Amino acid sequence: MTSTTSGTATFQITRNQLIEATLRSIGVLNKSQSASSQDIIDCAQALDLLIKELQTQGIRLWKIREIVLPVTEGITEYIIGENGGVISTITVTNGGSGYGAPTISITGGGGSGATATAVVTGGVVTAITVTNGGSGFTSRPTVTVVGGGGSGATAIADLNGVFEIKPMRVLTAFNRQIEGGNDITLLEYSQNQYWTLGSKTNLGVPHSFWADWDLDDMKVRLYNVPDSSTLYEIHFIVQSSLQDTNIATQNVDVPREWLRTIKWMLGDEVALEYGCSSEVMQIVGDKATRGKEELGNWDNLQQNTSVFLQVDTRFQGMRGRQ
Repeated sequence: MTSTTSGTATFQITRNQLIEATLRSIGVLNKSQSASSQDIIDCAQALDLLIKELQTQGIRLWKIREIVLPVTEGITEYIIGENGGVISTITVTNGGSGYGAPTISITGGGGSGATATAVVTGGVVTAITVTNGGSGFTSRPTVTVVGGGGSGATAIADLNGVFEIKPMRVLTAFNRQIEGGNDITLLEYSQNQYWTLGSKTNLGVPHSFWADWDLDDMKVRLYNVPDSSTLYEIHFIVQSSLQDTNIATQNVDVPREWLRTIKWMLGDEVALEYGCSSEVMQIVGDKATRGKEELGNWDNLQQNTSVFLQVDTRFQGMRGRQ
């Protein structure tokens, strides 16, 4: 006998759902109530502070991510972080023909707000001027030359890095060839090693990098300086911190196995503020403590990748019996 299923299943809860589950657990809400907007704001702040405190205690509240960095011919430095993901230039790859006054459409790439104008000479699009670089781009957007009576013009957007949560550290990096998909591992230099390199402005295929860190961003300097905007892209495998919980549309960015514990720990954090009884606070505090211990044990198991060697004693005592 066969069985079929339909529809979709979601195994993650939103930030607001976690907050409401917490408030029900400590008796602030009943099953039919929803949290007020002020409750959501207050508990989201408490949740954010709680997660950051757990990080300081050595619990592995971070994630491993892959960041794809589009490169621009002739540009050495790129920003990965809150100030990245801005369109710096748009390069015309085919000027087309027959154009009068076309408009430039910029779509996709995860960002918004970018605008540009076309420069037309003799019906050919000779240049595209960026009038607003926009913000928030996580990949290269699509640039389209629209209208104006012509045809055939194409262009590519060049990004000043990508808009991402600033990585905590780079685990590995590689240069991926767009055609063929071959990957070349990149060597990471320290600051001193990078500044002692000669000819840091040479164009070529990047084979190494230096990651420079500041408050909001990771600035990447590539070596060699990319000699193409279209033949390859740089991939970084990074360790990143979790998202803040101040945006309602984001899920609570922790492993699913931790959500129950996070719920009780958040309840322990806000119970006094909501005037819960000492009995409720004791119960919630005990559940939070036990959950944190289990969370720590689970985390240690996840980190335990060591290989243990043991002497093989299966044949001891058999010598001389042959």
